[in-house]
Amino acid sequence: MIIGKALLKSFSAANHTAAVMLSGNYKTITEGINVARNISVGEMIPGRYVAVLFYDSYSAKDALIIAVYDIR
Repeated sequence: MIIGKALLKSFSAANHTAAVMLSGNYKTITEGINVARNISVGEMIPGRYVAVLFYDSYSAKDALIIAVYDIR
């Protein structure tokens, strides 16, 4: 398992998924990443950073956003 940092671009409350730009690759948007259900919809604001857990070497199908935060 690998945990990576990403910039949140958008969030879909309907299916609880997000589109992010992975750290080190800010030109490509990765869509359809599942968001942990314990993260409230109000926290998923575009422009914030998220921690992404990859179960399978950066496969977005097997990824999960586990935290959201701001860098100060």
